Amino acid sequence: MDAFEQARQHFLAALEAQQAGRLTEAEERYRAADALVPGRVSVMTNLAAVLIEQGRLGEGRLWCEKLLAAEPGNVEAMLNLALCRVADDDLPGALQLLDRGLSISPAHAGVLAARGSVLLRLGRARDALAGFRQAMRCDPPPAAAEEGFVMCLRSGRLTDADFDREVEALTLRLLGSSRFRPESIAHVLRGRLYARPALRSLLDRGETAWPERLALDVSPSPQAQAHPWDDALLIALLETTPVTDVAIERLLVTLRRCLMQQAGRGDPATNPVFHCALARQCFINEYVYPCLPEEIAEVDALRSRLEAAIAAGAEVPDAWLAAVGTYYPLHTLSDAAGLITRESRPAPVEALLTQQIREPMAEDALRNAIEQLTPIDDEISRKVRQQYEENPYPRWTMPALAAKRTPLAAWLAARTGLGGESSGGDEIADVLIAGCGTGRQAIETASQIAGARLLAVDLSKSSLAFGMRKARETGITDIRFVQADILRLDSLERRFDYIDSSGVLHHLGDPGAGLEVLCRLLKDNGIIRLGLYSEAARGAVVAVRERIAESGATADPDGIRKVRQQLMLLPEGAPEREVVNFADFYSMSECRDLLFHVQEHRYTIPGIAGLLDDAGLRFIGFDLEPAALARFRATNPGKDALSDLDLWNDFEQHNPDSFAAMYQFWVCRKGHS
Repeated sequence: MDAFEQARQHFLAALEAQQAGRLTEAEERYRAADALVPGRVSVMTNLAAVLIEQGRLGEGRLWCEKLLAAEPGNVEAMLNLALCRVADDDLPGALQLLDRGLSISPAHAGVLAARGSVLLRLGRARDALAGFRQAMRCDPPPAAAEEGFVMCLRSGRLTDADFDREVEALTLRLLGSSRFRPESIAHVLRGRLYARPALRSLLDRGETAWPERLALDVSPSPQAQAHPWDDALLIALLETTPVTDVAIERLLVTLRRCLMQQAGRGDPATNPVFHCALARQCFINEYVYPCLPEEIAEVDALRSRLEAAIAAGAEVPDAWLAAVGTYYPLHTLSDAAGLITRESRPAPVEALLTQQIREPMAEDALRNAIEQLTPIDDEISRKVRQQYEENPYPRWTMPALAAKRTPLAAWLAARTGLGGESSGGDEIADVLIAGCGTGRQAIETASQIAGARLLAVDLSKSSLAFGMRKARETGITDIRFVQADILRLDSLERRFDYIDSSGVLHHLGDPGAGLEVLCRLLKDNGIIRLGLYSEAARGAVVAVRERIAESGATADPDGIRKVRQQLMLLPEGAPEREVVNFADFYSMSECRDLLFHVQEHRYTIPGIAGLLDDAGLRFIGFDLEPAALARFRATNPGKDALSDLDLWNDFEQHNPDSFAAMYQFWVCRKGHS
């Protein structure tokens, strides 16, 4: 075999390894091919890409420059070199390279996506959107184009004029994908619903009449015209994520009863797709909507008829299933399993039965097999566990799965600026999700990090069972879900390269003690991602919690529904009413977590500094969306500003809503660089 054929074999093996994420092997093979036949453009191009993907930007940059010296019109080299310049914050230099690449290859999807990302960071959202939508016309669209498109939607810099039919269709397509959390897009689609004149008029009428319900005619239109709510956009939202809008919620509350009464009378059904979607929404938000006393009597009568029909083996109308499913989860019906052993039903009804019967049954089976790794004997831990057994948190439908896995060093480098010069790409990464809840963060992390050996722990078996079912559905097999208390994890022999504990420590009796345990589990060069509540950003939550304590409201479903309605009736401008702007307000478990939690600590940035200092940890930076980081950088351009907590404290004083969800940030041991 001559040198050329040997090089070709190395190249093919390297390409296969690169596509499989085995980056160390790919690099070795590309280097072997280049040694045998130096100067091959395809080898040099792919080797540069592998080095950059591993976070080894310096080496990747050298290969790109070598390529361009040999072939000045190499668009792939321009793209990869531009990515290096972006990492160095040289946005004008990156844009210049990308513009040059487009002049040679105007439809290059990767260049279009990268150029859009640079334009977005430069504040040119409309120009960025044009590039992203062009790249997304490719088949398949590059992942970077989809990610950039969503970031563009979330930037807040677009106007109604930017949302033509194509942009709306692309947004709707991404809502149903497994690449993005639905709620990251949902607010954009809610805005589009308000642009529908008929639906907007109906929402305004409902708001004016509330708390009286509108008398809506839900019967099929004789002209076969769709009702305003029979909208593909609204239906997609109902099926995927809690709808976080007061006016839309009130319309859905009204429609729920009208459709239930229609089903009880046996009238010809209106759009079954919408009715089943509404039932799925009610299950997703855990039946957080209010019910009138007479309404409860009506639906209980229909439920009794439904259970009698199941017991008798009689026909069960689809409309009955949808109507009852908007008030009660169908798996709570007597002999609910009998419904899924009968003949198949229309697709919307089958989807409803899967959500409300098949999936809960699967979770029950998994729950009984969950391993308990540590005792749970701390008093506060037991109270928190009880809350999450009753209300697993958070409820979700789809994770944001990465398009491909990245070695841990490069993954961390892209987020923190640390660890990017690792020499290995295929090493095993030991990862701990400490307080995994219902598993979304664990599943997403497993999809992002190559070679991740992931342990996910939580107090609640109900939450763990939900996560285990979701992991199976998404094909993620390398997560070990176990029940454990963070405070007792000292018994573990393992040490971890990366620990994620977001939204957890502030629910411990002693957050500092929990952080000390995590520190002992961290490898010397490991990194931790933490999430803690902000005192400044949760003023409205504190005010509501004080109101609840004074009123004696209970943390059961009826108590939570009552408090929600009271808060929604407060006038605009009332401090407590600000909580309706929290997404967690719109589902039962999340509202309980937000307003009724049995244990909560809140922090200031100086308080975080003290917590980290006591634990021997160094602050690296906050995990924020690009728009928030851009606001900070506008007034703090210094090289080390992102890791300066004093500067961040000053920033929060002037931008108190910046950490409305949580402070989410990266830390490492002092001395780690």
